[in-house]
Amino acid sequence: MFKSLESLFCNEEKEFKIINFDKTDFYKKENLNFLLDWVYVALEYNDSFKRKIENFKYLHNKELHKKFLPYLKKLFDLYLKNRVKKEDVFIVWVPMTFWRYFARWYNQTYLLAENFNKDLEFIKLFKKIKNTKHQVWLSKKQRQINVLNSFTIKKKYLNLVKWKDFIIVDDIISTWSTANELTKILKKNWARKVYGLFLATGY
Repeated sequence: MFKSLESLFCNEEKEFKIINFDKTDFYKKENLNFLLDWVYVALEYNDSFKRKIENFKYLHNKELHKKFLPYLKKLFDLYLKNRVKKEDVFIVWVPMTFWRYFARWYNQTYLLAENFNKDLEFIKLFKKIKNTKHQVWLSKKQRQINVLNSFTIKKKYLNLVKWKDFIIVDDIISTWSTANELTKILKKNWARKVYGLFLATGY
């Protein structure tokens, strides 16, 4: 299925560099407060990817999520397919505040998380409770402060988290701030393992 991935894309998209990389050790060596158990990244953050992801996130090109899904599926098959148990793992995503969602009318991470693997259960676990600045213009330290205490688990799911595994799906991991904040909440509620699946790395 994945041998002809490049046939899905136009010439510009063929410039995507597929890396399918385990970046766990990199982040754990960089910061002792890194909480995710594993981090996997599908693509290199190059100019071609940057153009596409900006179109997807900011220019209302919602259907572009279908272009990115095969990369997440491949990443899952390489690293997690034989590691996680279907009955013990949930796919989660990074929520937005109401006003940011209102401006865009969709959440790009929701579309990716909901659709990349239909065999696993996808749940709307988190909600965002604090307005934050766009991370892209902030330093690493500023990003960590920006997302601090920005999320919470919806009350109806609190009893579900204990001793379960979670896959956080997001588009880009750079300074790990957002994914780490979500993982902190999961671990405080006794989640067992937290995996991160990311389209690209920007750091």
